[in-house]
Amino acid sequence: MSERIRALELISKGATIDELRADSAVGAVCQSLLEDESFLAEAVQRYPYFVTQLDAPSEKVMLEAVKKYPALFCRKPILDRQTEDIAFAAVSRDGKLLPAVKEQTEKVCLAAVKNFPMALRSVEKRFRSESFFLSAVEINPEVLNWMEDDEVTDNVCVAAILWSQKGVLPVIEARHRKGYGEKNLTPIMLIAALEASDSDVLAEDVPEAVTEETVLTALELRPDLMEKVPPSWLTGSFRGLCKKVVERAPELVEQMKPSDLTIDIVQLALVAPDDIVQVTNLVGSDPAADILGACKELGLRLRYQPRT
Repeated sequence: MSERIRALELISKGATIDELRADSAVGAVCQSLLEDESFLAEAVQRYPYFVTQLDAPSEKVMLEAVKKYPALFCRKPILDRQTEDIAFAAVSRDGKLLPAVKEQTEKVCLAAVKNFPMALRSVEKRFRSESFFLSAVEINPEVLNWMEDDEVTDNVCVAAILWSQKGVLPVIEARHRKGYGEKNLTPIMLIAALEASDSDVLAEDVPEAVTEETVLTALELRPDLMEKVPPSWLTGSFRGLCKKVVERAPELVEQMKPSDLTIDIVQLALVAPDDIVQVTNLVGSDPAADILGACKELGLRLRYQPRT
């Protein structure tokens, strides 16, 4: 046991195998130690470069060395004796090592882009499918910036919006760089943004990237998201949105905030628009009046089935 401890101490200080053999306390047992996998695993944990002196280390020993110092993945003997597990351990710690992987797998490629999105440039063509990119943006949405133009699909963008901690802005910028222009969000992407982002982020990032038609289509598909539309949209970029929403989908009047409803907007939701005169007589000029509530109180017929 004392010889083992002495040998590990020497290795920790950078001793070579020849120096171990020449040491008076270790020399006699040196060869048996070099054939002991558990000893070698502990040795490379203490001094990872020791693995470069070994002719045929086991996978366990090489794994321990790579975990301690990933750059050893590019040095012999590991470079010539790669396995998927060794490659995974290396790129998981340093994605820049992906080009050195001789036999790429999807698992290894995803591990690389997780910590180094630019590694996507080195992913082989056979793995570059939409399903791969969907998995990639889930673990690191920034890979969107390193995809080819034809790889930036709507589905991938939606996934990036849903998984990004930075909101929808990176997707808007990436699509703009890919030549989609400024108004580049589709209704499906906007729905994802409304689901995933808070109102303040949407108010700042989205208006310049969508058209009013995009917003209307998104809300027709998902009327429940009307409640997440930032108030600033209704008075700023999409001033006429409330009115157009009710014209095309009168049931969305139920999703709007009472403060956003005006007489002329609610009038569009009535089967008989002239009935609004009764509402006007009831609520008068009170700016805080519940106009939709007044319609229901008067029993006026609406162009949709009201919520109970």
